[in-house]
Amino acid sequence: MVSSRTVRGAATLALLSIANAAAVPTRGLEVLREEPYTNNSTIVWYAPSGDTSTQQQQQQQHSRSRRVQTAGAACGDNLVTCTSRALARADTCSGLFEYLSAKQTTTPPRDSVAVCWVNPDSPDNNQCCTAWREYNSGIRLGYLLGAATKTWGQCKTGNGLVGGVTNEVNLNGICQSQCLGNSRECF
Repeated sequence: MVSSRTVRGAATLALLSIANAAAVPTRGLEVLREEPYTNNSTIVWYAPSGDTSTQQQQQQQHSRSRRVQTAGAACGDNLVTCTSRALARADTCSGLFEYLSAKQTTTPPRDSVAVCWVNPDSPDNNQCCTAWREYNSGIRLGYLLGAATKTWGQCKTGNGLVGGVTNEVNLNGICQSQCLGNSRECF
């Protein structure tokens, strides 16, 4: 039997978790590199703009608080939360998945924290992005596929849109969050 004190405690923790998530500052990202890809598409890499050391400290602090908030989860569990904000077209995301699959052993550019597949032939909602909390020099593009495809599978809507954040993602030994949607700014 669950006591009312346990329920109130869980509700308080949930509200604190929401408040902490809202308090996380959005990070400014700038284009790091663009590269042409198949079918007239472009791959765009993003890195934090401004004072990187301050942003890295904020990201590390957020990673520590995420571990506390999800005490029952383990790094690598890939806990998906779907969102109705910044939805990408699911068919556009297939281009990003194709790129990540083709380049699985490739290291992303130094300091990158987001990559977008952009389709210039589509007049609206023409990109799909995945972003992660912090750069890790040991990461490979193939590592980004697990959480991104799980988010795609769980969050794809009936009208062909997708967006979500996956927590407790193991990116080469660093436990962090990763998102999928039409924006590089998802945290």
